[in-house]
Amino acid sequence: MGPKNVDDNASDTTSIDSGVTKYRYENGRRYHAYKDGSYWGPNDEKAQEHLDVAHHLWLKTLDDRLHLAPLPKRVNKVLDIGCGTGLWAIEFAERNPTAQVVGTDLSPMQPSYVPSNCRFELDDANDEWTHAPNSFDFIHIRSLFGCITSWPTLYARALRCLKPGGYIEHVEMAPQFKSPDDSIPPRSAMASVAALSARACAVTGKPGDVIYRMKGWLGEAGFKDVKQVEYAWPNGQWPADAKLKEVGRWSKLHLLYGIEDWTLALATRALGWEVEKARAFIEEMKKNVEDPKIHAYHDMYVCYARKPLD
Repeated sequence: MGPKNVDDNASDTTSIDSGVTKYRYENGRRYHAYKDGSYWGPNDEKAQEHLDVAHHLWLKTLDDRLHLAPLPKRVNKVLDIGCGTGLWAIEFAERNPTAQVVGTDLSPMQPSYVPSNCRFELDDANDEWTHAPNSFDFIHIRSLFGCITSWPTLYARALRCLKPGGYIEHVEMAPQFKSPDDSIPPRSAMASVAALSARACAVTGKPGDVIYRMKGWLGEAGFKDVKQVEYAWPNGQWPADAKLKEVGRWSKLHLLYGIEDWTLALATRALGWEVEKARAFIEEMKKNVEDPKIHAYHDMYVCYARKPLD
């Protein structure tokens, strides 16, 4: 099924548009209705606040840049896959008024009032793409770990839809935590989250370790000049570096907002946990994040590449 514009009132989209807000309510959270169950994150107000915090964290990390790919001063058409609340697409449209920006997502949770050169469509990136070949100057992907069935297939579709010389940029974070001083307690929730995430993603069939594989997959798909820039997100202000302290402040907030969003559905649906067990794990994880004695961080990588000119 091709993308559906969330503002489209045409008769052939009426049945879909009327159903996308019949959300699933589960364990006190709200989830998307379109392709119900294919994504584990909630889409309620709490989840939207979390996504907005995440957007500001990325801006802090990248020194207020929306991308690292060396785009030309003028781009005509941009695709933002899995756009969430739409903040990245909106800001890109505002900063690039000559560009036409399209954001796609399973949930129609983007604002109604956006720049005239920005629009949002209801779409599942796992479906066959209906975009014309050689139509985009830039394709942006951010934080879709555990959401895509086949990344090589998605990259092949992106390659087809980019103009020759156009760029793709993929930004991901890692679910596992590391520590420079081994201060993560070995039997803590923080120490076990990576293994639990891997088990849940194995059940859903959607890889969660894409951060460590996207560079290789982009090259195998046929992209050229593949570049990867690696960052670390500390959980708190324990680093000595001033910028990392500020990033850590936002990262801690991002974790406290997001732990339940990342955990609740995957634990109860994929791992078969009772909701009480899942909530106990979430609370323990929050305590780990709040513990000043634990100096932890997780990786965040930006990977961009170019479609060959020939």
